[in-house]
Amino acid sequence: MEHEHELVEQEFEVFDMVMEDGTEVEFAILDYFDTEDKGYVVVAPSAAFDEASEDEEFDIFFYRYFADTEEVEFIEDEAEYERVAAFYDALCEEEEKEEGSCSCGCCGNCDCE
Repeated sequence: MEHEHELVEQEFEVFDMVMEDGTEVEFAILDYFDTEDKGYVVVAPSAAFDEASEDEEFDIFFYRYFADTEEVEFIEDEAEYERVAAFYDALCEEEEKEEGSCSCGCCGNCDCE
């Protein structure tokens, strides 16, 4: 359950997470948002920024985020994950429309979506 987004050069907060296989992976926090009365965080492995050029896409992941403890938690329910991903995609599309651009970069004057 991963989504692809283009790399935008900027600084991100990072944290380490121990994966199921015991390896430790550093993640960059790309965004925070709330939906369904819950907090979520959008992350990508920091290594994606080392490997991707500005024109390349990379995978992002969604985790539950608890602001009071600043902890993240894997979303185990696949249906919840899909709802969160769809909400975030719609949020990004809305921001792109407000900024006057779309995914093809033509300033929003087409129906490429």
